[in-house]
Amino acid sequence: MLDAPNTVEFASDVAVNVATAMVSDPLEAFLIIVSVVCGLVWLSSLSQFKKVFKILPLLIWIILIPATLVGTGVLPSNLPLYINIGKVGLPLSLFYLIISCNLKDIQKLGKPAIIAALSGTLGISIGGVIIVYLFATGENADLWKGFTVISASWIGGTANGAAVQQGLGAPASVIAPLALMQTLMGFIWLIILISLAPHQDKISKILGATEPVLMDVTIEEEEVETKSLSLERFAGLIALGFVSLIIAAGIGFSLPEFGDPKIITHATWVILIISAMAIAIAAFKHEIIPTADASNLGYIFLYLMLATLGTQLNFSVIADIGVYMVAGALWLIIHLVILVAACRYFKLPTSMLALGSISNVGGIVTAPLIASHYDRRLIPVALLMAVGTQIIGIYLPFALAAIFSQIALM
Repeated sequence: MLDAPNTVEFASDVAVNVATAMVSDPLEAFLIIVSVVCGLVWLSSLSQFKKVFKILPLLIWIILIPATLVGTGVLPSNLPLYINIGKVGLPLSLFYLIISCNLKDIQKLGKPAIIAALSGTLGISIGGVIIVYLFATGENADLWKGFTVISASWIGGTANGAAVQQGLGAPASVIAPLALMQTLMGFIWLIILISLAPHQDKISKILGATEPVLMDVTIEEEEVETKSLSLERFAGLIALGFVSLIIAAGIGFSLPEFGDPKIITHATWVILIISAMAIAIAAFKHEIIPTADASNLGYIFLYLMLATLGTQLNFSVIADIGVYMVAGALWLIIHLVILVAACRYFKLPTSMLALGSISNVGGIVTAPLIASHYDRRLIPVALLMAVGTQIIGIYLPFALAAIFSQIALM
């Protein structure tokens, strides 16, 4: 049985922690969190630390280090600062990551790539329905919000999952162990897909595929070239993001909330509106956006958001991670079965199966990595597939939330 952590006990533990924490000043806590996040990002790029980040990926370190600082009494875990970082950092991370994408190139995707990506999304969605039915009913009904967050992460990426968490108001005590499971399962899944690459010809024969699928997609050099971040470019990006957030918040908090339980809150409206604004900018004004700089800013804001999530991690729930891992493994198996069925029906090769999966479970960062193991010519295809699922992952999870909530509360 999946037992959600006792939020009352968790809150009382937090109150004691605040009174005894070595650092209680919000400004000092903020500086420590920023130092941890930026320091880890820097260390992950150094060859001397490659083995460390192979053992555990960067995202896990970003969650675990703040959790450890809270657990050892260095930082308190209920500062309003953490909530405020999430309110600002999350919408901004989505905004910057979306505007860094050239959405016009999605039309270049061939039919096989679109089928594979959508089949992967369908697998995550159907798998989520089954997992909620098996693990999030009765006394565990509150877990439907956590599984909705995971579905968003596995369809659109970590930023999308964080957006849904904030939109649904999912408690950190429920999200923390599920987020750890999602990261660990994602890492394991990445290894599995890489290990299949040497056997892709044999698997493709089983799927009935006859020829590799290659689309005429190229990434213009200016889109992948990292330019120096000048003062003017940095200031322009910050202004664009913050003004967009102010507008989205002004509109979002004036719109009504609805759903029982609430699916669309004021925070949800803010996320949906700023995402729509970013999509519009990416689609029509891409040439004026410094792409690489925007994505880098997006990741920094996302990592800050994840670090504050780590401050809410209650280590007592780690004992339950095995059960969560079972739920995650079953979820991905369902996802794979649907993908295999689609690839066999449409006679798609193993490379499309792998990219259809990783464009959902992984994302913009890992999809090109998987493509490089199957056929380097598929790298731009993988990137565009991940962009497409990221856009779908902004809105689809809120529809899934309505379904999940009804199943959980039956």
